[in-house]
Amino acid sequence: MQNAENALRNTNSQLIDFNTLDPNSDFPIPTVNNVSQEMMLWSVMLYTDQLDQSMAKIDPTLYNIYDNEDLRKVIYFGDNNDGSYFFKGAHLGTSGLTNSPTPAELLLTISECNARLGIYPKLQMR
Repeated sequence: MQNAENALRNTNSQLIDFNTLDPNSDFPIPTVNNVSQEMMLWSVMLYTDQLDQSMAKIDPTLYNIYDNEDLRKVIYFGDNNDGSYFFKGAHLGTSGLTNSPTPAELLLTISECNARLGIYPKLQMR
């Protein structure tokens, strides 16, 4: 049990609090040496020019799935002023893309699996 508690504590300490981020920044997720504190493995995608912000436009259908109160909407996406959106939520501090999982994504996957299995663990805010 002690290892599980330590694992959760360490995972929670790596999570970025989106309430502290500036959604107007070009790349709101903070980095040190082009790595965010949430990156579990430094792994980047090469040759992503075709996914550049000016070319890979996010359809409004996807953008509008996010609730207006969901901070991911303003942290991950910017407005192209042509009815489309661009992705700015990279964990590299640039327009580069990573394929590294983050603790937030793993926690979300675990929560979704538990919900589908009817397992609703006691939630604790720390």
